Amino acid sequence: MSDLETMALPMSQGSFEQMWGDIGADMAFGHLIAELPRADSDAWLSAALPNGTFNENFDLDLTEVTENAGLPAETSLLLDSLPPPAAVVPSTSDYPGEYGFQLRFNQSSTTKSAVSTYSVSLNKLYCQVAKTCPVDVQVEREPPQGAILRATPIYKKAEHVSEVVLRCPHHQNVAENNEGVTHRSHLIRVEGSQRAQYLEDPDTKRQSVTLPYEHPQLGSESTTVLLNYMCNSSCMGGMNRRPILTIMTLETHDEQVLGRCCFEVRVCACPGRDRKTEEENRNKATARTTTAAKRIKREAPLPDVQASPGAEACKKMRADSSVEEEIYFLQVRGKERFNMLKTINDSLELMDTMSASDKDKYRQKRCPRNLKKSLATAGNAEIGAFFLGWHQGISVITGWEIRGNSDQTSNETGLTKSIQNLVSGKLYSIQVFPVKCDRDLNSQNVSFYTLPDEIRNLNIVKVEMHNVTLTWSEPNGGHDSYSVTVSGKANQASFSEEYTVINLDAGVLYNFSVCAVVNNSIYGQPVNIMSYTSE
Repeated sequence: MSDLETMALPMSQGSFEQMWGDIGADMAFGHLIAELPRADSDAWLSAALPNGTFNENFDLDLTEVTENAGLPAETSLLLDSLPPPAAVVPSTSDYPGEYGFQLRFNQSSTTKSAVSTYSVSLNKLYCQVAKTCPVDVQVEREPPQGAILRATPIYKKAEHVSEVVLRCPHHQNVAENNEGVTHRSHLIRVEGSQRAQYLEDPDTKRQSVTLPYEHPQLGSESTTVLLNYMCNSSCMGGMNRRPILTIMTLETHDEQVLGRCCFEVRVCACPGRDRKTEEENRNKATARTTTAAKRIKREAPLPDVQASPGAEACKKMRADSSVEEEIYFLQVRGKERFNMLKTINDSLELMDTMSASDKDKYRQKRCPRNLKKSLATAGNAEIGAFFLGWHQGISVITGWEIRGNSDQTSNETGLTKSIQNLVSGKLYSIQVFPVKCDRDLNSQNVSFYTLPDEIRNLNIVKVEMHNVTLTWSEPNGGHDSYSVTVSGKANQASFSEEYTVINLDAGVLYNFSVCAVVNNSIYGQPVNIMSYTSE
């Protein structure tokens, strides 16, 4: 085959084999190949070292290759400027930095109609799902050009902080609030900005949303960011009642943190009510702590006081007596406190003179026996009632005093009491004090829940082939959750006034029943509604 014909062949496996065969036919070329040393032989080293030995001054003059030596200057500079990898546990400490970065919340209403509200004492934002939450960003001086704001949700408690905060599967898959959205799993969204970017860290998988920092408008000291939280705190498969924090950071364009602010978030159906309840609970806990601290301080031992000669003379000490028989004197401030301590001492002296059997009889006479309650019933706040009954003790009791946290106190001579006008779905505690000689003896206590009231305004807002969405209004009085029953099947719990029943059969008539629940065990009167699924 001529050289011209060989070059005309396409570069394929067949043409290469033909060319190699032609070369192999040349015996001179084959002889040259055969004389070449093997790759694993020492012939190559012998050719490099004719004497066959290494000289003590032998040096190949190899230069040390330093890190990034083979990279262009632009690439090396780019590697040095890359941001550090994201931390597994982000910091939640506020850091204003040199730019004085801070956040402000103007919402302070605790009415039921408020869609978002902020508690200063708790540093906590309460909001409804998918509702606008304005957050004002303030800085003391302008950040660098190209600065960005980042919002990242994390779990508050240490046992959950390593998990990524995501929306629940239900809110990710429903059509509402998801039209044309690719970042469905993100909990936080930014409203009103087309420049927002939804990111996921490749190492920690944490999700965040960023947007460029904008200078305050003329006459304003802050920039307003509109946040939306797209899932309830109580959603199963999502936050599942685990408290979360939102970390807002001011960063450079290459993700170097310039400032940080952190606040807690609760996404719920009634932000005003939940904020008011949590603030009241915090105030009560603070009051109890303050009272306990004052009591400890009050009970601290007084400084040693030099005893007067009269007091030393009055102290009676017998050398052959035990410590239990020694007599001590106590200085007491105030007549009322003295009388109280004197009564206690007289009672102890009397108990020392009584036999064991007399002590048992005395204890049995102090309080009623077998305090028991009947079922608490309540249709609404006006007809709520509780029926109480007990047996009289051994001794003659002149009456009983009934006290409760319902601001009802009464004196009874019988062995039963009907308590009316209670609020539905609430926890009550009742005390029964036996009265003898105008003196209250030891009480016995009982606690109970009234039945929750019926829910209101049950409606079907969406009907699909396999799903039906229900909404309703909360009942009067109190409740902890709701129970949803579909055609007599097992109850399904809901913690908001909206629930989507899934996995239904197409074209079938279903009966939906919803009732309020307290204490996970006491159910109110159910309200029913019927509907066909789509075909």
